[in-house]
Amino acid sequence: MDFLLDKINTLLILTALFNVALALIILSKGEEEEVNIAYSLNIVAITGWILSMILFRSANQDTALFWCRVLYTTPTFIASSFLSFTYVFPRREKNIKNKIIFYFLINFALIFFVIWPVLIKEVNVRPGQEKEIIFSGYYWIYVLYILSFFFAGFIRLFKKFAQSKGIERMQVIYLLVGYFIAANFAFVTNLILPWLGIFGFNWMGQVFTVIMVAFTTYAIIKHHLLNVKVIAAEIFMFLIIILSLFDVIGTTNIKDFLWRSFFFLFMLFFAVLLVKSVLREVEQKEKLKKITAELAEANKKLTRLDKAKTEFVSIASHQLRTPLSVIKGYLSMLIEGDFGRLTKKQKNIIGVVQQNTDRLIRLVNIFLDVSRIESGRFQINKGKNNLNQVLSGIIDQMKVEADQKQIKLNFVPAQDLPDIYFDNDKIQDVMVNLIDNAIKYTPPGGRIEVRTKPMEGYVVVEVEDSGRGISYDELDQLFDKFKRGDGIYKVDTTGSGLGLYIAKKIIEAHGGNIWAESSGIGQGSTFKFTLPISDNVSFN
Repeated sequence: MDFLLDKINTLLILTALFNVALALIILSKGEEEEVNIAYSLNIVAITGWILSMILFRSANQDTALFWCRVLYTTPTFIASSFLSFTYVFPRREKNIKNKIIFYFLINFALIFFVIWPVLIKEVNVRPGQEKEIIFSGYYWIYVLYILSFFFAGFIRLFKKFAQSKGIERMQVIYLLVGYFIAANFAFVTNLILPWLGIFGFNWMGQVFTVIMVAFTTYAIIKHHLLNVKVIAAEIFMFLIIILSLFDVIGTTNIKDFLWRSFFFLFMLFFAVLLVKSVLREVEQKEKLKKITAELAEANKKLTRLDKAKTEFVSIASHQLRTPLSVIKGYLSMLIEGDFGRLTKKQKNIIGVVQQNTDRLIRLVNIFLDVSRIESGRFQINKGKNNLNQVLSGIIDQMKVEADQKQIKLNFVPAQDLPDIYFDNDKIQDVMVNLIDNAIKYTPPGGRIEVRTKPMEGYVVVEVEDSGRGISYDELDQLFDKFKRGDGIYKVDTTGSGLGLYIAKKIIEAHGGNIWAESSGIGQGSTFKFTLPISDNVSFN
């Protein structure tokens, strides 16, 4: 048999090489992925169909019947592999093994039908024309098989289209379009027209497979190889390789043949490296994209959980505050003797209970403030106040606790300090927190000094102590939520780690700033905050 290399066979060779190249791209994307393997098998069947057409067109009268039977055998695998492919694309279905085995059993049964002289009676070689194929009266069985398998595959894809969404739906659309266009052309040119005795177009179905393969390949790698420049580079390399191959085939001089063969192998090696490099980069981008999507979803869940937590804390705190206030009221009445005279021991016990109740109330209020801050319901109600008077009253109240620890608590107010606008209750909360912390972390015999002074349009409030001090690494983290200094738990275990966080939010809501200074552990510390002297914000 002399090999025929006319324009049609050249076109068929290019089609086969193009399909194989796309199959290799799919396989290199992940050989362990079932969808890639299933599709590559479909490409093998398509390529076999194209090659058998080339050989059939090149055959003489003696071999034409043999290659014709091969030509009509290979499409049976295209039909069965396509239908099987729909079970794993875009994702694998359950319990498909027996179905696929059944489809291929039918396929093999039809192969015997094609091989034995039942389907094709004779082939006539006609010089200058395409070969004439004489079919038997059972040809309709073959046509029915091909149409039925493809029709079943299309029905399955339409169902998947209706059930899928997003990326998967787009992938199904590409697969449907590619196979629908190519299959319908092939049905006409390679099944119906030969049945009617028209053989001039029976090679065109193989060429139309380019549409099928290209659309399906893009469907599989959709959202993986989105870089147009990358795809263009791969196509460009593929075309260079094809041209190099034909350049080698057309060479008659041995020297030119060796040189062009070397160039072809070099380009082939370079193309493989390029594809691998591109796929590696794409895979990394895909992993990064997947991780980013997972992080975004996790962030949404965390946001919802945080919101639910804030709402829960707010509701729980509101429910706790009322009974605690009642308990505090009754304890005060007991100590004052409203329910009868108490012994000294009883008063001491009730006094301890009252202190812990006050602590619990302060903790509940702290959680309420945090929930209001996080939900955006934290309000500042400003009024014109004398800061020195407010601070003096707070210090007078807290001197009792300081005296119990033998700590000197002094107040050094600035002279002629103007009245400024601030939320009296909120600033009192800030000062109580700062002075209470200073008392807790200052050893007996130490000192605490509170100062006020004007500074460039602001009033600065300073709370300086001679306590344990703060390390340099801790200074920037003190005002974070639930953050306490290292070693603090050894000194005091009752803190919530929220007081300074709330204090920062209160001061910032007033348009001021708050920070801490310390020379290190054992060197004491100074907490400072500012409040603006002039305030143009309207208030009720």
